[in-house]
Amino acid sequence: MEMNSDLFYNLAERVDDFLDDIKIEICANLRNTNEKYADMHNETIKLQEEYPIIPEFIQGVYKCEYNLSVEERAALFRCLMLITDMEYIESKHIYIRGYMDCISYLKQIGTI
Repeated sequence: MEMNSDLFYNLAERVDDFLDDIKIEICANLRNTNEKYADMHNETIKLQEEYPIIPEFIQGVYKCEYNLSVEERAALFRCLMLITDMEYIESKHIYIRGYMDCISYLKQIGTI
């Protein structure tokens, strides 16, 4: 039996795109359904708008020669803590989504 090479062409890239789409969907859903997550998200946006150094730091373009004020350091720390907490919530939902997708697939193929 000859395997179709097109089936596996760019498989890793297609899986990455698929997983990115799932994460985007989950984050959008969380912003609309989870008040705590939405509040954290809104606070990170507010902090990034108020302190332009934060997006630079997150994107990796921050210049080390900048001297951050105590206020900027506190805002950066707060934003990073919020992002970490949001990623934890996202991870739980991604895990649950994978579990539900697995159960759905097993039902479709008649295993359960």
